[in-house]
Amino acid sequence: RTNYKNLYMVANMENSTCGLLLSVIITGRTPGGRDSQYFRNNVLNQQMENVENTINKLKEISSKLFIAAIEVQPHTVPLAVIPPVVWEDEHQGVESLAKITPERIFEEIKNFIFDLAPIIFILLLVIGAIFYILSPIKIEYLSTGSEYIKWAIIGYFVLLVISAIFSALKMIFGAP
Repeated sequence: RTNYKNLYMVANMENSTCGLLLSVIITGRTPGGRDSQYFRNNVLNQQMENVENTINKLKEISSKLFIAAIEVQPHTVPLAVIPPVVWEDEHQGVESLAKITPERIFEEIKNFIFDLAPIIFILLLVIGAIFYILSPIKIEYLSTGSEYIKWAIIGYFVLLVISAIFSALKMIFGAP
């Protein structure tokens, strides 16, 4: 296999311009017995003409290229920062954007937090209870579990106190 492969590569090398040039440089003749003058006149000059023709074609094509100009013009597009679909059951268009006020945004955020707070409270209590159950395995789990439960209760209590303060302020000063 190797011999056939090597012979194939040598045959390709001998038939290529590079192989012929090497043969002319080394031996002064091509493998076919032609001298260096024949090689230069019939092979190299023909290939140089092909290269020059290709260069001329590239110059001709590149002369047809031109620099393009892009013009950008601004235009106004209506944009809803907070989509009305979030606040309304049905999308009412631009009129519903007027109903979005800072008070309403604050109210929606407050409602979201108060809806999420019981879930987080129960989750922290369950995690603390799991650490308590695992405390015979590792004694540090007892303090970790008590920390989870303590901060769950403190956080929920603070949230209830804050909501009570806001409710009291609304009753005293009136709701917007």
